[in-house]
Parts: sequence; C-alpha cells; structure tokens
Amino acid sequence: MPTFNDVRCVGMYFRGESAVAMADALQPGDTVTLERDPMNPYDPNAVKVLVGDEWIGFVQREVAAFLSHYMDEGTHYTAEVTGHQGQYPLLTITESVDA
Repeated sequence: MPTFNDVRCVGMYFRGESAVAMADALQPGDTVTLERDPMNPYDPNAVKVLVGDEWIGFVQREVAAFLSHYMDEGTHYTAEVTGHQGQYPLLTITESVDA
C-alpha cells in the first residue's frame, strides 16, 4: 500500500473558527484521525480529519477518492502532520500496521 505525502487537510474554514484554530496549532509529529464520511452530499468519497473528537476538515479530494474504497473495506490508516502549506496542514498517510 502506498504512502501519501504532503496531503492537504482542506475545508477548515467551512468548519468554523475553532477548526481553523486547531488546524493552525497542529505541529509536525502530531497525529490526526481519519474517518470516512460516505453520506457527504458534496463528495461520497470524503474522508474527515479529526483532532481528538473534533472534526477540523477533510483529506484533499484526489487522495480521498483513492483511500475511501479501501477504508470502506476495513483498511485503517494513520495520518501524521508534517507541516503546513499556507493555511493547509500537510499530512503523511500510511496504512496502519496494527489494523
């Protein structure tokens, strides 16, 4: 399974000021949780990004389109913050070895 580097977390501004602040506070090495959102009315392949229990945004659409199929079949992924590109936290996403 490939590793995805420099994946943008997007959509924080639609989630509100709290999500933006949480995204801005993320530091390299922080881990975030990925969760499928198949009922999303804008993108049935959507993958949410959560900090703790707080939903802050989404995995960028192009990567979510690939991950969603595998997540729906039970594959689990880990995501680690590697930095920021402008307003977007950047993530490295890999398949969980303990899944």
